[in-house]
Amino acid sequence: TLHIRRSGAGRLCRVVPLLPHARDLSMCANTVSGERCQLVCEEGFVSTQSLMCINGKWSDAACSPTPCQSAYALNNSQDLSHCVGTASGSSCRLTCSPGYAK
Repeated sequence: TLHIRRSGAGRLCRVVPLLPHARDLSMCANTVSGERCQLVCEEGFVSTQSLMCINGKWSDAACSPTPCQSAYALNNSQDLSHCVGTASGSSCRLTCSPGYAK
């Protein structure tokens, strides 16, 4: 468990965090230690956790690919339920129904 003591003399996170696939985080500049800054990710990505300023440094957070939540229905293919959970932007093996080719 992380315990953070808030005080008026806390160190600031002065630098804007640079995270791949994150939207503009300029509003995070000068966040006081112990405070959070909302991490908003680009479409197709989801934040792993909130950004938190801890003693002048940002906590580890990232924008990870959003996993596919349902199987795509594709004519003349075999069941694609194994594709559920595949990360956005990744590929999933397609097997055609008998008599069809890729």
